[in-house]
Amino acid sequence: MEGIERFSFKEILGIVREHGGSNPRVFGSYALGEAREDSDLDLLIDAGSTMSVLDVAAIQVKVEQLISFPVQVVTEGALHPLLREDILQSPSP
Repeated sequence: MEGIERFSFKEILGIVREHGGSNPRVFGSYALGEAREDSDLDLLIDAGSTMSVLDVAAIQVKVEQLISFPVQVVTEGALHPLLREDILQSPSP
């Protein structure tokens, strides 16, 4: 995952847990090794029972600040049914 090695994935895990989520996984172009300079980091998380949309937004902002490029945070429950299987089978760190 060229371009995101400079930080520890443990830092992302900490941010996700701080906001009630768990199990962050990378999917999309970074997971497939197809990221370009203008690619964002697609991050799939498991939402805890107390998570709100504000928690998801806070995770996105904090991870973007950590890695200095755009991030899209998606909860497993929000995945489109037609994309769900492909995303869940994507390689991830």
